[in-house]
Amino acid sequence: MILLNKLFSAEKSAKARVDYPLLLLGAVIYGVSVGLVLSPNEIAPGGASGLAVMLSRFLPLGVGSLTMAINLPLLAVSLYVFGWRFLLGTVVAIAVSGLTADMCTLFTPLTNDIFLSAIAGGILLGAGGLVRAYSHSCALALDAAQVSIMELTQRVLFDVPYPLWDKFSYALQSLPCRLERSEFQSSVDATLLIRASDLERVTQQITALSDGKIDFLPTDELFYPWPEP
Repeated sequence: MILLNKLFSAEKSAKARVDYPLLLLGAVIYGVSVGLVLSPNEIAPGGASGLAVMLSRFLPLGVGSLTMAINLPLLAVSLYVFGWRFLLGTVVAIAVSGLTADMCTLFTPLTNDIFLSAIAGGILLGAGGLVRAYSHSCALALDAAQVSIMELTQRVLFDVPYPLWDKFSYALQSLPCRLERSEFQSSVDATLLIRASDLERVTQQITALSDGKIDFLPTDELFYPWPEP
């Protein structure tokens, strides 16, 4: 796993660190499903592995080896269409799942019951696919994540007259604060989160832009995650 991360060190994003280890795990689960559950009971899943299960009854090759052979034309197409980075991940997945399926022939099948094999094989196939799918979701989440600093923050309630609401809202875009919620009643009750260190500056600017017509009341203090500068 560490070796794989070094191999793909050109991709420095969190996606590279998450995607490939989980890709391996999904490929192993898939290979176990085919080699230890489905193939011994002559159950063919869909796709290349299903075709490999059927061909293995007539050819002196294992299911994993046949799966890799069947995928060779598809790999050539993916190299042309998507480039080597997509191909690299695909080759890893196919090779690991194929080798795992062939190695599973050295062990006793989990069950010889056709019904149970179909259920267990389907569960394992689904698990392998879900691991791969969730690895992509985790990668996207980590790429989107930001480093935050917990800072002492003041929650402040502002009473904003309706004629000043647009001006107030526009000013918030350039002020170091967060609009937590707003309630439209006889006037607009806006609750802001402001760093304790910025409290005086923010309140002074809001007072200045409204000519003192916006009243405010500090309520409680809390620690809030602010983006790292």
